Amino acid sequence: MNKQHWTQQEKEALTFMYNAGTPASGIAKSLGRTEKAVHNYIHRNRDSLGLGRRKSEVKPSVAMPTEENKRGWLAWIDRLLK
Repeated sequence: MNKQHWTQQEKEALTFMYNAGTPASGIAKSLGRTEKAVHNYIHRNRDSLGLGRRKSEVKPSVAMPTEENKRGWLAWIDRLLK
């Protein structure tokens, strides 16, 4: 699975799947490459492929403690300390 060059067909498939929102793991599986290879290729060739950056899927309300999710965070911390 150590492919060196990306064919035009692979580049087109990668671009289509990326724009459709397919995760890098799904793109890698479809193209027979590693997830890291897909990440690296996109990072190095983002401009030539015409790919924008994806927005982070981490929502601030989930990532940071708030009054609404305070109980869940406290329970999680309690489990960690036991």
